[in-house]
Amino acid sequence: MLHNGQLMVSNILNDSIPNLTDLHQWLQRQHTSAADYVLAESYLTHNNGTAGSTLLSDMPNRYLYVLRNPNPHTAYMQLYALKRQVIESGRNWLQLTNTEKSQLQTLANGTPTDAATIQAQNILCFVNGSNCGLPTLPNLTPAAGSGKQISTNPQADINKLLTTVTVYPNPARDYVTFAYSVPSKTEAILLVITDPTGKEITQLSFTNLSGELLWDTRTIPTGLYYYTVLSGTDRLASGTVSIVK
Repeated sequence: MLHNGQLMVSNILNDSIPNLTDLHQWLQRQHTSAADYVLAESYLTHNNGTAGSTLLSDMPNRYLYVLRNPNPHTAYMQLYALKRQVIESGRNWLQLTNTEKSQLQTLANGTPTDAATIQAQNILCFVNGSNCGLPTLPNLTPAAGSGKQISTNPQADINKLLTTVTVYPNPARDYVTFAYSVPSKTEAILLVITDPTGKEITQLSFTNLSGELLWDTRTIPTGLYYYTVLSGTDRLASGTVSIVK
């Protein structure tokens, strides 16, 4: 799906930057379940969870494999409904009711390879302040005279684990989309793009816990660029983007 991302730009009149409607129409034209899941999440991010729920409800009618093995999709719909409930009530994951936590725990106990199970487990790790089953980070004290004590920040490490950034198309020509998800947003979160020399090219701000950011690269020269997601002084994610003209 993603390698056809440049088709989106070519279908837009006047060579304008793709807006949300263009993105949704492009995803709808893909006719794949993967695109539909992305579309449903985009609907949720942009305050149209009803459209996302309707789309997910119709998928068994359009994809035979979903109909034959409905359990993963059913679990995903249940998690989606829970996310809708939290978002539409203006809350975050730290403000779940006991009933919602119980629902999340039930989903987290599902089939280990299912998307809903993995997402639910990650959310619970953040809500409970646990280390997601990873080894506890040691509080290392160096030998006398060898330097300062090494400090650890488990919560920052958990935030890094739960932050995801998907970049497409990559390589790109006219635009780049950063699809992101972060566990919380207690302070400004920035996506900073630099060139190979370290010179800052632009900054993009995260406005929600999940969504998409568009970077207009029509005037950006061919080359390799670096992106870094920053929350205060904490680096949550990083990667590269190739621009090819």
